[in-house]
Amino acid sequence: MILERRENIMIKNRLKNKQTIQKRERFMKVSASLKRRATYSEKLCTLFFTLLITCVSIPQSAYTQSKNPATVVKVRGDVKATIKGKTQAIKKGDKIPAKSTLKSGAKSFAIIVFQDKTKLTLGPKSQIEVISPSSDKDPGVINLLKGHIRNKITKPGDKNKYFVNSKAAAIGVRGTEFIAIYNPKTNSLTTGGISGIVKIAPPITGDLNLTNANNAIKDGNENTYTLKAKEFSSVKNENGRIKVSAPRILSPLQYFQLKNNSEPSFKKTSIISKNNERRRSASLPNIS
Repeated sequence: MILERRENIMIKNRLKNKQTIQKRERFMKVSASLKRRATYSEKLCTLFFTLLITCVSIPQSAYTQSKNPATVVKVRGDVKATIKGKTQAIKKGDKIPAKSTLKSGAKSFAIIVFQDKTKLTLGPKSQIEVISPSSDKDPGVINLLKGHIRNKITKPGDKNKYFVNSKAAAIGVRGTEFIAIYNPKTNSLTTGGISGIVKIAPPITGDLNLTNANNAIKDGNENTYTLKAKEFSSVKNENGRIKVSAPRILSPLQYFQLKNNSEPSFKKTSIISKNNERRRSASLPNIS
């Protein structure tokens, strides 16, 4: 009997030990599983915060360029856009993103509007590159390759709201309406404001972007010239230095003609007074 009891006790102890071992094994498996899940969660958190930091560190201009393309509102004649290496004719409603090129033929023009309602008119036989479209937060940057453009800025202020660069010179505009004409054959630029202030400076060096434009055209910089409203000047670039002609003030007739004819006209008309004497021309220098 005693031996039997001992054997029973030993069997019970073995069973308890086996159950204890099994419980310990189950606990270890659960712990390992929880640890793996915790590690996975840590990786997800790390990835999330990495993405968050990356998004925060992206410059605002990058969002401006990708999310705020210009919109074509009017086209006349032959106007083509080169977008991501593909060239095709544009039509009303087309989107013009950053780094796009616009080129117009003879007796042709296009009007595009940016996100901040700034309007750009591309004249005939002209070509521009939209470096970065203007927005409510960032000024626009345009590379004028040839011909002429006209811009109307909706929110003028005491800082540059718009930049135009050419090989002759660069201009910063504070509002509200201005014209720029670049002749690549003579490397000369004619510019001025129908209303508002225009700043003239040497061409932007380095990468053509908003930062370099702001650094190149600001108050206090050497070789920076200011044109008041209704003043126009011609600029020539000789060996990297710009020569700005004395400002020419628009006559009342010139101002009236420019103010009330915002779109290019291809009809040749002469302005004759009642006694058949030709009045002062309404044309600007270097504009045909």
